Amino acid sequence: MEWAVAGALVGWAGARLAGADRLRFAEAWTVPLLSFTPQVTAGAWISALLLRGEGPAAAAAAAGATLTAALGPRGVPHLQPPAAGPVLRVLTANLLAGRAMAEAVAELVGRKHADVLFVQELTGDATARLQRAGLGDLLPHQVTQPVPHSTRGSIYARYPLRGGPLAAPPSAARCTARLDVPSGQPVQLAPRSRTVPPAPAPRLLGRGQPGRPRAVPYLGTTPRPAPDPARHRPRPHRQALRGPDHIGPLAARQRPPRPLR
Repeated sequence: MEWAVAGALVGWAGARLAGADRLRFAEAWTVPLLSFTPQVTAGAWISALLLRGEGPAAAAAAAGATLTAALGPRGVPHLQPPAAGPVLRVLTANLLAGRAMAEAVAELVGRKHADVLFVQELTGDATARLQRAGLGDLLPHQVTQPVPHSTRGSIYARYPLRGGPLAAPPSAARCTARLDVPSGQPVQLAPRSRTVPPAPAPRLLGRGQPGRPRAVPYLGTTPRPAPDPARHRPRPHRQALRGPDHIGPLAARQRPPRPLR
């Protein structure tokens, strides 16, 4: 048992030093798991004191020392170096397949004095509404590239844009372009977003109701469907018990009194 504890601590230290949280095929579970490294470090030092065997205690102490060295730079404050050069204000907006309010997007761009606007899930109708809202006057340059699901990714900018090929698969990079800023140094623009996981399959409410999905909370993004009158029929309410003259299910089950013998 002691060797199992020591082995787990040594394995954790090895994973931390090897950078297991940077591996693409394992980052989904190693990133949240290795975030508990400070707690594991404290547990390693406690295990080194409590384990009776010399070998397991030495292994736990070595793991604790390794993890402490890996966490040491966190305790040293580092000042942010002063930044120099031109300032570029960037905004991003997901239009929800063109259903977002164009006036709100244009108002946000003007209020934040944005130089670049990344737009996801852009449709033809949304493009026209953005132009009518005045986005073309604020950010006159635009690059649009098609993406899956009949939508487009677009970049609006205050300075000239030059479109280019996608720097990543369409599921990651929605649109790319090169921005020519007034300072003369070009800037490569490539908004990235992770692939949206597929929606879970609908579940059954119970027996005898095949193909009927569970109720989903209303989020306000789509119009609420009208109730079906065939499924929502009014039911007659039973009369409440209000005295000895009530005739109902309970009274019907009452037995007549037996005669005295």
